[in-house]
Amino acid sequence: MPARNARCAVVESSERSASTSEEEEDLQIEGIDKNYCDEFVCTSSPAVEQNLRALARDLTRLRTWTLSLFAKDVRYQDRFRSFTGKDKYVRLKFVADCIGDPKVLVTKLRMLDRGTAVVSWRLRGSIGPVPIDLDLESEFQLDLITGRVMRHSERWDLGRCSAPARLIWTARRAAWSAGQAAMDAKDAGGTVLGDRSGGDDAAQAGIYADPSDPTKMFQQDDNTFRDAVTFATFLAILWVFASAYEQLEKLP
Repeated sequence: MPARNARCAVVESSERSASTSEEEEDLQIEGIDKNYCDEFVCTSSPAVEQNLRALARDLTRLRTWTLSLFAKDVRYQDRFRSFTGKDKYVRLKFVADCIGDPKVLVTKLRMLDRGTAVVSWRLRGSIGPVPIDLDLESEFQLDLITGRVMRHSERWDLGRCSAPARLIWTARRAAWSAGQAAMDAKDAGGTVLGDRSGGDDAAQAGIYADPSDPTKMFQQDDNTFRDAVTFATFLAILWVFASAYEQLEKLP
């Protein structure tokens, strides 16, 4: 009997998964124009619809984004964070990293024009002991031919949340974004440092000729680049917390 119950549970779970997948596929895209071509020129492609559905699935599955859906130089922005480059989407997983027992439901897909789409979704979960429930919108500007995302922005509405939940969400998102900004600056510094490594060995080691006596050499640490990276990181974190303060001021 226990084995039979286990088999039944597996079947029920599979049926629920299949049902969820079918619901995602059946979700209508409002305002989509499927007249991809006229008699003169093709202005769009089925790739826009396919990639939009794939983006919606990525949101619900709470895992790393499918990088092939994004252009190489895609631009992302929300209230606290912005970046350029699809490689940074590997770290764009705030919900998976910071929300306890998260549940995402895509509520609407709609096209603003042939190349701009909005995915509306609802997030429920908790941050620590505080439950959260909010509505979000992800707006994507997609290439009309390849369907890849060129621009991506996110916004959220905390109207469903309690006052403590609004405060905690804003503070947690700001702190997470500050950490991501610091990592961005570190990555950028490492890239530039790697580019500099192809130069003269003596210059890299900070060894210079004495202007008063060319036969003498001296060594000096070059902290300019390191200081610049530190300052850039500080500015990025400062901007995040300034944005967080502005959002907190708007909370009722």
